[in-house]
Amino acid sequence: MILPRALMPVFIAALALAIPRLGLAAYQATSEAEQQERWQQAVQAYTQNRFTDARTLFEGVRGSHSEEAKQYLVNIKAYKEAMQVADDAMRRSPDELDAANLDFAIGKYQEAIAIKSDGPWDPKGKLEKAIAQKAKVQQQSRPATEARDRNFCDKLLKASAARAYDQARYLACALANDDPRYSCGGEEALRLCEQMKELAQIGSRPSGSTPRAPEASSASVPSDGNQKTAFDRAKAAFEANDFEKARVAFQRVVGEEKASAQEYLGKIAQYEILMKQGAKLSQDEKYGEARAAYQDAAKTKPDGPGHPQQQAGLMALQQGVSEFYDGNYIHAGRSLADYVQESTDKSDIAHFYMGACELARFFLTGGQDGSLREQALGDFRKAKEAGFRPKNHEVSPKILKVYEELAF
Repeated sequence: MILPRALMPVFIAALALAIPRLGLAAYQATSEAEQQERWQQAVQAYTQNRFTDARTLFEGVRGSHSEEAKQYLVNIKAYKEAMQVADDAMRRSPDELDAANLDFAIGKYQEAIAIKSDGPWDPKGKLEKAIAQKAKVQQQSRPATEARDRNFCDKLLKASAARAYDQARYLACALANDDPRYSCGGEEALRLCEQMKELAQIGSRPSGSTPRAPEASSASVPSDGNQKTAFDRAKAAFEANDFEKARVAFQRVVGEEKASAQEYLGKIAQYEILMKQGAKLSQDEKYGEARAAYQDAAKTKPDGPGHPQQQAGLMALQQGVSEFYDGNYIHAGRSLADYVQESTDKSDIAHFYMGACELARFFLTGGQDGSLREQALGDFRKAKEAGFRPKNHEVSPKILKVYEELAF
């Protein structure tokens, strides 16, 4: 069909408008197809346990699968963290790998398996090894525990016969903490604990007061007051940062408080693992990772042994100084600013290096950004006011000259 000459301009204009729309539609179709392919590749990588590839692919997923991709990323992160913490617990020295630490590792392996039962790094195999190791530890400790309990029982019976009820109460309740059903003289340890407490109270009453006979019906049920006292003693040791005492005390808690005691044992194990991770990473000069480990430890107990919050701050300072000497002045300035926000212990050093970073950037840009120089002088003044002297600090003479000539 041949269009009349008069309609040609109209046709050309309509065609010109249609071409971009067609191009946009084609582009959108291609983009959606690419996103679908990326999603499928990411899921396949996750299924095949190629977590590094899967994470990279999921991070780039957009469109209809973006929310699902985010959940996959959360699962990958949680899985890797659970496996790493469990592996770290299992790598502890034999004298530190007690039943509580093994319980903690077992729980973390179970968390990883719940996320992906056939995931990488053999979580099921490691779980089986941890369970077997726990059984071995319990088996090895059983003879010593049995011998100690027999000794306690013998002394308990003698103390009871001699009416030394305070001593008998201590021995009976120690037996009950180990095993409430332990049989001593034909009675369960928990029942004996209650009886000896009652007899000790009767013996301590003033003469002439009316004694109250022990209630047999209460012997089969743990005394809430006694259990809370035992738990509170363990918790007090935890709050006082005496983790060794707290660990032993929590392991002996029975009754209603036992579940809470196990949670505290898990906290202690995780805290100690994270603090050791932080120290090792710091030695390897991986200050960013070390800081993250200390910060995670601080979430469990901010004022815990080893001062995790303080250590996290120092890692920011060390990272900033290290980045300065690597010539990464922008990142160094951020790390040092983070330290100043978290701590004031070594703020003089932090402000000096913050000024050095800003002045180095000022010189590198040919002195064009005067605000950098002003920021540097401000930080230098704070360092000088704190009495900082850059002795034995290998900094450019040009920077040192500005610092030394600065008046404040």
